[in-house]
Amino acid sequence: VASEEDEIIAIENFAAPRFAWTTMNDPVMGGKSHSTVEFADGIAVWEGEVAVVPFLNAPGFIQMITRQDASNAYPDVSACTSLRLTLMAFEPYSGYRVSFGTIRLPESRHAYGYKADFDAPVGEYGDVIIPFADFSAKWDEGTGDAMASCRENEEYCPDEGTLRDMETIAIWGEGVEGSVRLSVKSIGAVGCSGGTSSPVLKDGVEDAESSSILNDTEEKMESSSILNDGAASASEISIENFDNPSLEWHSMNDPVMGGESTGTTRIEDGIGIFDGEVVDVPFLHSPGFIQMIGSGSYPDVSACTSLQLNLMTTEDYGGYRVSFGTVHLPEMQYSRGYHADFVAPVGEFENVIIPFRDFSAKWDPGTGDQVVTCEEDSQYCPDENTLRNMETLKIWGEGVAGTVHLRVKSISAIGCSSGEVAPSFVVISDEGSAPVLGGRASSMSSIARKNSSDSLWELGGLGFVGFAALLALAVLNHIRSKRNLYYEVEGSSSVNEVV
Repeated sequence: VASEEDEIIAIENFAAPRFAWTTMNDPVMGGKSHSTVEFADGIAVWEGEVAVVPFLNAPGFIQMITRQDASNAYPDVSACTSLRLTLMAFEPYSGYRVSFGTIRLPESRHAYGYKADFDAPVGEYGDVIIPFADFSAKWDEGTGDAMASCRENEEYCPDEGTLRDMETIAIWGEGVEGSVRLSVKSIGAVGCSGGTSSPVLKDGVEDAESSSILNDTEEKMESSSILNDGAASASEISIENFDNPSLEWHSMNDPVMGGESTGTTRIEDGIGIFDGEVVDVPFLHSPGFIQMIGSGSYPDVSACTSLQLNLMTTEDYGGYRVSFGTVHLPEMQYSRGYHADFVAPVGEFENVIIPFRDFSAKWDPGTGDQVVTCEEDSQYCPDENTLRNMETLKIWGEGVAGTVHLRVKSISAIGCSSGEVAPSFVVISDEGSAPVLGGRASSMSSIARKNSSDSLWELGGLGFVGFAALLALAVLNHIRSKRNLYYEVEGSSSVNEVV
């Protein structure tokens, strides 16, 4: 959980609720869904049943919703990037949604607000982070599913007025028949800048001026040394040191199709210990995954070239990956972040260096393998805002059956220049500013515009300054067919908190 005041804004804390909450159950054509909400020991307990509406022969909905109250306004979260729910489910249920606001499209008869789905952790509390760019005003009143995403059409993105005052917020069980048993501790907004207008969404469009980019591309190239084999300059920024941890760590294991992989995370004697076993998901006849996840306040590493992991494994395993961020491609359902593989040294601690250009947002959620690399298509390279605040970092055992015994001493970013923006991740377009992954944009004042979607990497030998330029069209207007193999990889996983 982010600890700095400028990074999180509390919306609701059930230890001392500020809003009046109630339930609303479906009235449609004799709908029979029902729910109740009670408050005890600083927790809101919402329980109910989503039943089939007989006349429609389809599941209805239930809501846990705030009453609109002009005397108790919502905080301004227009300078934030994501909604965070701290909650847990007592049993799996795949129809959870959350909505906020009162905006209503002309073609909608009864539906209003911006809505997104989420999966709740089962059995233990966890933070569910939903980027505001994942919400849409265009959703099906019958099923709750988004009909057009924010990324497909920016007119459906949350507008700044709504983010300044949500007016109402609702948690839904919708479109999926089953039992709802949810415990909610708090609701907040994260990724918040220092009180200025949102760097993510401004009147439904990314604010291109919120990012400071050097005026001259040549200056940006000179500001950071990119060396062969991932070597970097002496400048280093610590992300985590397990001798004095700054992040909260827990494990998450695969729930998919009866996934049976198991993993645990703990910290002992200044070392993060990630143990477990990746096994085949019986229904899919292919290996699942386990994760070691760090949550909390992340430093700005946008002026760095590479991620460095100081670690070792006690036995060989070929499925290690690392990911960071919450960027979400529309076709990837629940999988988020920039992903890369790495090989862990066996038996002895060493530095594993992974250049940020080796990460990609386009990876197969079934195997963990990259589908399109950053160098093949620059729109999948890590974006500047994610490097400014990773929000989350995960070490995976994924896609390869076997035993995981990983020991981690530290995580850092290296090849860091003195506060300048890293040159490798500037994305520009002919339009002056263009949305990029995760609802972010880059200013292009005084930067030459070019038509290119390829990364141009020309790296000098060791001891010489390399240079890099990424010129891209970053338009995500068209969604390819969704991947269904790992339908619930990220959201509904079991969670084991570090004690």
